[in-house]
Amino acid sequence: MVIDISTSNGNAVSTSDYEPLSGKSVSFPPNVNSVPFTIKIFDDKELEGSKDFFVFLAVDNGGGDLGQAATMVTIIDDDSKGSM
Repeated sequence: MVIDISTSNGNAVSTSDYEPLSGKSVSFPPNVNSVPFTIKIFDDKELEGSKDFFVFLAVDNGGGDLGQAATMVTIIDDDSKGSM
């Protein structure tokens, strides 16, 4: 089975907050339930609050689209104001 992966902006912006995915596929060997993939998150050192983007997974077995799933990913801002 092949899963096509893509991303879409929420209030997080691709290329400045995360590395966009488009046209990426992962293959599942027989009898395997999960295959990891990575989306790079960029740390910009700006205090800006948490941001979101979407990941879409589409299943295609060559015989037609079998469905699509989406999830929202939240990038938690880990930057702080600092002190004087």
